[in-house]
Amino acid sequence: MPRKVLSRRIVTSSPAEEPEEIEVPVASQTDMPASKKINPFAAALLIIIVLVAGGLFVKNTLAAKKVAEKSTPTEQAEPAKKDEVQETIRRVAKHIKVKTDEVPTVATVQDADLLRKNNPIFYQYAQSGDRLVIWSDKAILYSPTEDILLSVMPVTVNPSEVKTETAPQEQATPKEQAVIEVRNGSGVAGLGKAVTEKLKEVHLEVLPPGDAKSKLGYPKTIMIIKPGKEIPNIVKEIQQVTGAEISTALNEDETAMKGDVLVILGSDKK
Repeated sequence: MPRKVLSRRIVTSSPAEEPEEIEVPVASQTDMPASKKINPFAAALLIIIVLVAGGLFVKNTLAAKKVAEKSTPTEQAEPAKKDEVQETIRRVAKHIKVKTDEVPTVATVQDADLLRKNNPIFYQYAQSGDRLVIWSDKAILYSPTEDILLSVMPVTVNPSEVKTETAPQEQATPKEQAVIEVRNGSGVAGLGKAVTEKLKEVHLEVLPPGDAKSKLGYPKTIMIIKPGKEIPNIVKEIQQVTGAEISTALNEDETAMKGDVLVILGSDKK
């Protein structure tokens, strides 16, 4: 197939001559050297490179976002292994006072340039492979190769964002209260006063002692509790001191109770 040759008109002139037009052939597309033509293999390779680069960009972006959610200065940083954490803490502690009762977050810088763009001051001297160590009160950028602290930044935590867990407290048992009256029905003089003092020694509230009125006497020490009064601990303490048995009835000869608990000492109490 004959090639179409294009021509271009060029005007030349000199100071002494009239302008002259000449035609210069211009190569058509088919005349282009082979090196200038688009190679299909090169085009495919270029597309693959673009796709791979795009995938790496997305991957790095997602990784940076994930770490950034954990702590602001740890973008493009990868969490360090357990043994690396311990070694990093030990070496950093030689240069600055750290919290020994707290395990910090340690990450390895992966993309120092990107970090520098986001925080040019803190990451000014950062290089890939440096360690980012974060305690609750400060963040430290450490160079393991030079064994120096590159940057130190205080960390401020809003108290409202800090969640603390406290051990559940046992519900306090309401303190029992009761007024105790002691009457001596044993026939032994002074026994009512002696028992009253014993009950006071265990921090019970006791009225001044009196004598029982019943002519029948009391062979055993009894204790009568006011109806509706729930004081199991106080009742136990009274029984430990007096050995009284709980009774539900009061002899007709006796006057009404003055307190919440009435203790009548019997002849068994010596």
